Amino acid sequence: MSPDLDVPRGIVSHRFRAMGSDVHVLFPERAPECANAVERLFEEWEDVLSRFRPGSELSRLNDRAGAPVRVGPILLAVVEASLAAARATGGLFDPTLRHELVRMGYDRTFEEIEAGAPMSTVRPKGGGAWRRIAVEGSAGTITLPAGGG
Repeated sequence: MSPDLDVPRGIVSHRFRAMGSDVHVLFPERAPECANAVERLFEEWEDVLSRFRPGSELSRLNDRAGAPVRVGPILLAVVEASLAAARATGGLFDPTLRHELVRMGYDRTFEEIEAGAPMSTVRPKGGGAWRRIAVEGSAGTITLPAGGG
């Protein structure tokens, strides 16, 4: 992590690792509970959204492609936003590239990839599978197309 920038008086800087990234949070010094609250929020997101955690909701959804899966509000909102982004970009943003990412060598976390190890420079090929994702917001279910996403 890089050293702290000039942090204004009355502001506290807090850094931590989450989701394969360095997170830097600035908050008022009168609210020290913010640091722990932000870390808990990132941990909750990672528990739900990480494809590298076998017990995450996303992993469970991927494992049950082809069948409706009841999910919580975080994953439901993320999938709905992902589908909106795919529609808005005509598929340039494609949330169904998991198999392509694995094929390219991104099959483990950044921490597990050997430093300096070559990664594929091949671009992922989206196939439009995102169009076949079914979201039932009122039921809280998502159905990925059979074969995964």
